[in-house]
Amino acid sequence: MLIGAMQGQLLMALFSFTGTLRTVLTVGFGLTLIILAHEWGHYIVARLAGVRVEVFSILGFGPRLFGWRRGDTDFRFSLVPLGAYVKMAGESLESEVAGAPDEFLSKTRWQRALVLAAGPAMNVVCAAVFLCFIFLTYGVPEPAYLSKPAVLAGVLKNSPAANAGLAAGDKIVSVNGTAVASWGELARVFDWKQANPRAEIRFEKAGAVQSAIVTGGPSIAKLTELVGYPDEPVQVVGIIPGGPADRAGVKVDDVVKTADGQPVLSVDAFVETIQQSAGRDVNLGIARGDQNLTLTVKPVEEALPDGRKVGRIGIQPAGADLHYRRMSPLQAASLSVSETGNLTAQICGTVWQLVVGKASIQDLQGPVGIARISGQAAQRGVPDFIFVLALISLNLAIVNLLPIPMMDGGQLLLLGLEGARRRDFSGTFREHFLQVGIAFLLLLVVLVMYNDIKKLIPAKWLG
Repeated sequence: MLIGAMQGQLLMALFSFTGTLRTVLTVGFGLTLIILAHEWGHYIVARLAGVRVEVFSILGFGPRLFGWRRGDTDFRFSLVPLGAYVKMAGESLESEVAGAPDEFLSKTRWQRALVLAAGPAMNVVCAAVFLCFIFLTYGVPEPAYLSKPAVLAGVLKNSPAANAGLAAGDKIVSVNGTAVASWGELARVFDWKQANPRAEIRFEKAGAVQSAIVTGGPSIAKLTELVGYPDEPVQVVGIIPGGPADRAGVKVDDVVKTADGQPVLSVDAFVETIQQSAGRDVNLGIARGDQNLTLTVKPVEEALPDGRKVGRIGIQPAGADLHYRRMSPLQAASLSVSETGNLTAQICGTVWQLVVGKASIQDLQGPVGIARISGQAAQRGVPDFIFVLALISLNLAIVNLLPIPMMDGGQLLLLGLEGARRRDFSGTFREHFLQVGIAFLLLLVVLVMYNDIKKLIPAKWLG
């Protein structure tokens, strides 16, 4: 019996190790693919511009392990298996510059700018391809409630829906004279994105059909504020390490059933409860696999961009019940382009908030944090993992375009300044420019690594 138990434990440990190794390899492959796409963008445009590419390290830095030579380029795999790189002839003043016409610095400024911009551009294309693959192979993820009748599970406090007299149990039957049979149809016919939304709602209440006018100002941005919310299980899909929820023991994939004894029926209602509970304990009823737990969390107070102060517990909630709606290739391609644009705008907005001080620099993720998030996504399934890769690819594109020396954006800025003054900067200026960039990047690396290490420390150790 004892030997059998030991064998069982060894098998469980082996399966756990195998699963972890598979996740690590999957994440490593995904991140390598993104970086390789970036460098391939530089390579292909450099070749089209007539620049001689001396080295294309497909994987890694440092000494060459093996590879092959094609034309002037040494395609290689290197010793340190982190990232990839392209080395062009005459790429910088520090390299051997002979003034040959196929050297990088011998090309016109606009040609050099295209080569520099090609890496980030390829990452944007890569993100769009990832999203298109999801939409084509799996479909568009949508909440399962969209196919159900538009019966309200409740209304948000002080919302236009509450002011119009709508309540839990009411069934929406038409909007501005257009009949609706499901939440999906309701979302499609309701013009809730207009500046000052207003609509006539007809609904069934206790067997009788009634009507009401719902109106909202420019700050109203959600359909649930205007008509109420559906019955939608709430699942935790992300946690900020060291945050109130993490300290309380909440984990990714937990389903939140209750908050202070009241059923949690929708993401918006749950967010409202947490926002109104800053500074006081909230008891959460959690379903974790076959377990039912009660965890106590204390939301911390944070200020929103509009000045309002709300409670936060450091989680990303989402609807637990999803289904995938299949799409045609044309629909998938069109949606992937639009979603890539939306995600890019969101990332740029976050970067701007960091610049103006409206977001905390402590939220920045380094290599460890990115690997951790990617690993969690890989464990949730292929669509989630590929979506995270698309986000990482877009982040890489945008970060590389920032006007920081040594990055593509810094080099583009230098080219723009030289174009404006119609002559190149001196070697001394370029050297100082790069030194500033190195110092900034080192500081940034130290900061994100500190954030990563801090987030790896168990929350209970932090007090």
